Amino acid sequence: MWHARRQIAAWRIEFNQERPHSSLDYRTPNEFAQACLAATASSVTQ
Repeated sequence: MWHARRQIAAWRIEFNQERPHSSLDYRTPNEFAQACLAATASSVTQ
């Protein structure tokens, strides 16, 4: 059972953090989050 849990955990990390998503304009969730943070930071400083 531990082997299945490890594989599922690895898949979740890959899917949610490393895999590009079409709904995010083919960016990874991390890239999308960084772009949102940058846009928010620039709008706050203006």
